[in-house]
Order: sequence, then structure tokens, then C-alpha cells
Amino acid sequence: MDLNSFLSGTAVFFCVILALTAPFRSWQRTARWFFATGMLIFGVETLLQGISLSAGSPEAINFWQSLIFMVRSLLPGVWFCFSVTYSRGDYRAFLKKWGALIIAGSLLPVALAFLVGGGLLRVVPYSDTDPTLWLYFSVSGKLLNGFLLLGAVLILMNLERTLRSAVGTARWRIKFLLLGLGIIFGVRIYTRSQALLFSGSALALASVETGALLLGCLLIGTGFIRRGFGKIDVYPSRAVLHTSLTVLLV
Repeated sequence: MDLNSFLSGTAVFFCVILALTAPFRSWQRTARWFFATGMLIFGVETLLQGISLSAGSPEAINFWQSLIFMVRSLLPGVWFCFSVTYSRGDYRAFLKKWGALIIAGSLLPVALAFLVGGGLLRVVPYSDTDPTLWLYFSVSGKLLNGFLLLGAVLILMNLERTLRSAVGTARWRIKFLLLGLGIIFGVRIYTRSQALLFSGSALALASVETGALLLGCLLIGTGFIRRGFGKIDVYPSRAVLHTSLTVLLV
């Protein structure tokens, strides 16, 4: 077993364990089901990524990578909903007010990915002298990467608002989960930015995302073991958006 297969297999294992554990925790019912669904999507995506990295031809890799982006298009909507419901005392009012926009924003990348399918990208050697496999994105692929990047930024902004609004014991109880998700989506901001800046990305970047997912799962699991995720209600101030560290870094 090579390193990529080991990382992928381990990350999938932790994703499934966390997804199966979440429904039995005592935090908000809505948030825990979004969390479980999101972790399962991460697991499927990582499993397909491991298969892709083990494929023997560019054509096979192209097929698996196209399938990965179809699965990946499901992530922004699910995790954004989690980010605005987890530990939020006013999330029902937020979902009621912005529900239509959230649904539209969640379905748009999904519709794009599933309608275009294999036309999102192509896998070719980087150059005649460099055989490193490179993912070149079509216009539709670039647009999808833009949606994924925007989704990751919005998710991190909301998680940051939750963390900064919590104080004392509440912050200590949620910090491991939010830090783990911060690493996962922070790395994805980097990889999606690479894809947009260079109209493609090296296939090796997939291992970076898998490593970040594994590290994030370990931090989230640490939070489960130490204290669990009891019900905590915070009410973030809109002023946090004006001083968002996420926006500054991006």
C-alpha cells in the first residue's frame, strides 16, 4: 500500500466514524444531520480520490476526477447550512430569511457539475518534457471551482463568527470542531485558488486535501473525546463580518 492509499483509506475511515457518531450527540438536531451528511460526502470524495490516484491511465483518471467534482459540488450547500446552524441560537430566523437564496446557491454548483459532467476537465501531462499529470479545467470547470472557492470562504466566515461570539467554556467546547473544519476548508481555499489562477492544478494537490481532511478529522475527534459537543447557543454580531480574519487572509 502506497502513502496516497493509506492517507485516503484512513481519512475515509475517520469520516465515516464521525458521520455515524454525530446523530447520537446532544447538540442541535439540525446541525448534527448537516454535519453527518457533510462528513459522508467528504468520505465518498476521498474514496474516489484514492481510486483516481491509483488509476493507470489519463483517461481513467479523467473519469474519476470528473466524478469527484460532481460529488464535491454537494459540499458547499451542506456545510454552509451547518455553519449557520451549529451553536446558533437564531439559526431558524436566518434560514427563514435567506432560505431561498441558500437553496439557489447550493443547487447551482450541483446543476453545473452534473450537467457538464466529463466536460469539466481533462487530464494531460504538464508538458512534453514534464510527464507530471495536470488537471486542465474548461470554462465550466473554472466556474465550478469559483463556486467551490466562494462556498469555502462563506463557510469559514460563519464558523469564525461562531467561534468569536462564544466565550469562556463555550468557546473551549467548540474550538476543536471549528479548528478542524478551518483546516479542511482553509486548504481547499488554497487548492481552488490554484485551480483558478493557473486554469488547472497538479494532481498531487489531491494528497494535500486528503492530508488536511485527515488532520481535521483528528481535531474534530479530539473534541468528541474530550467533551463532546453539547448544546450551545451563541448570537453572532454582524460587526464580526467587518473584521473577519477569513476575508483578510483570502
